[in-house]
Amino acid sequence: MFCVKCGKEFPDTYDFCPFCGAPNSTKDQPEKEKKPKPGPMKEKPFPTNPGNTGKPPKRRKRTPKELGVMAGGILMIIVIAASSSLLGSNEPEPSQPAPQSAVTTTKEAPKAAPKVTEKPQSRSSQATAAPLAITKFTVDKDKDGIPVITVNVKNDSDKTLDQVRFLLTITDESGRQIRHEGDGEPYAKLMSQYQVAPRSQAENDFYWRLPGFPGGYTYKASLYDIQYTDGTTWISDESHPIAIQAVQSNEVIDLDEM
Repeated sequence: MFCVKCGKEFPDTYDFCPFCGAPNSTKDQPEKEKKPKPGPMKEKPFPTNPGNTGKPPKRRKRTPKELGVMAGGILMIIVIAASSSLLGSNEPEPSQPAPQSAVTTTKEAPKAAPKVTEKPQSRSSQATAAPLAITKFTVDKDKDGIPVITVNVKNDSDKTLDQVRFLLTITDESGRQIRHEGDGEPYAKLMSQYQVAPRSQAENDFYWRLPGFPGGYTYKASLYDIQYTDGTTWISDESHPIAIQAVQSNEVIDLDEM
């Protein structure tokens, strides 16, 4: 029989249900009033679609190709899941900052100051005083009225002066510079009549006779170069320029007596 309370089956001879303790209600009732034993539940038939015979449909067997595709898909899912777990394990958790690598701080060596290339100085800035001084420069005339320039110098070097050259600038009354008609160069004069000892004044004057130049012209002398008895030479580019304008005079110089 079955217990009316818990529904579990137990023998009819029991006075109480061994599971829940409920009394056997059918034991004291007459046989007519006894309820029929509930039979086992019958399985309901599998629902069928119209047109079927009422039997459940048979499952279709998978082909080897379909089984291979399914196995490959499952294997791919497993590989992706494993890769994601490995990558996730390598990344630091958001709550924990990633470990920082040790940073070694090194002091930079002091940078060397940029080299300043000195520009070569011009000759005028490097030049020193000329080793000669013009102590006299006058314009006189000879007995024929031809202009005569008288020059005297002082040797300021430690070497014996052998000869000196000057550039002579001649300007006419209108201010036009007179040059050689052949080559157009300024007039130059080589003065080598006398030698001048070191640190000494020339004992004699130097004379330039300028035929063809009338009176009233202006004369200016510039030191060009110096040659010494030891074979060395000094040129005007090695010092500040030396120039002197002639002083006009009415003295008559007799060069025949010189």
